[in-house]
Amino acid sequence: MNKTPRLQKAPEQSRVARRRARVRADLLAAARQVFVRRGYQDATITEITQLADVAAIGTFYLHFRDKAELFAALAEEGLLAIRDQLLAVLATQSGEQTIVPVIRTLLHSAYQQRDLFLLICAGEGQSIAQTYIFSAEEGLAELLLPALQAAKDQGHLATYDPALLVGRV
Repeated sequence: MNKTPRLQKAPEQSRVARRRARVRADLLAAARQVFVRRGYQDATITEITQLADVAAIGTFYLHFRDKAELFAALAEEGLLAIRDQLLAVLATQSGEQTIVPVIRTLLHSAYQQRDLFLLICAGEGQSIAQTYIFSAEEGLAELLLPALQAAKDQGHLATYDPALLVGRV
């Protein structure tokens, strides 16, 4: 019986997946630029797809339902990046050494993402990103509470309630 090797589809599928991810990333990057320059309301899908160098507006709709979903994905991506930076700091720090690096990282991340924060907090952007803002606040509280509790236990936050500081009361 002749066993001819079968062609594998996995590399082709992974190439397609990589291309799809690259197009999505290009759309997100272009949207960020357009939203910052023109504001959410005045930004158009056409302008975003042109800046992303996407062949057709139909390609946009393969990735996002509408401009609001694109904006929400942009907000989620930025907030997840901040969370990942905080997790990296928490993984390398412990005890009383945690608070200062966490606050420094949070402020540095917020500064790096300042254009996104302005978009999220301004006008319609706030209502679109509200779900992600709430989720980010919850995640941030979950990350910070153990560090704040450890600092309190060591006497650094003697007069503060860590749960109150993270909005859990």
